[in-house]
Amino acid sequence: RLHNPLDQNYGHIKSVGKIVPGVPVTGFVVLAGNARFPNGLPEGVLTIRDLKRKLKELNQGEGPNPASIQEAWSKLQQADCRDGASHRKQMRQVTGGGLKYWIQTSAPWITGVGLAMVLGGIYF
Repeated sequence: RLHNPLDQNYGHIKSVGKIVPGVPVTGFVVLAGNARFPNGLPEGVLTIRDLKRKLKELNQGEGPNPASIQEAWSKLQQADCRDGASHRKQMRQVTGGGLKYWIQTSAPWITGVGLAMVLGGIYF
């Protein structure tokens, strides 16, 4: 299963906003491949081609001063956690925790065991 990237992006924006309150945060889902949507791209989704144009549009508006952006970037770097416990905590938040988290994190292992059992039953 694939998480809805727009939902994930929303969660990331909220998380960044908690770390750097008062600094405007904008997020987009950017498609790198050639995916097509029957009803056009959903709101908040861009192609790589459109990203450059969108960034130019955002830079033309009034934004925070460069010093506050640098300060916000420093806070984000300090908050960057890459250890296993932090990853598990973040996955619980993204998946909603509980059974959904267990299925999401255990699915590859369960699939492998199931496949091994099927193959074992066929060949032994």
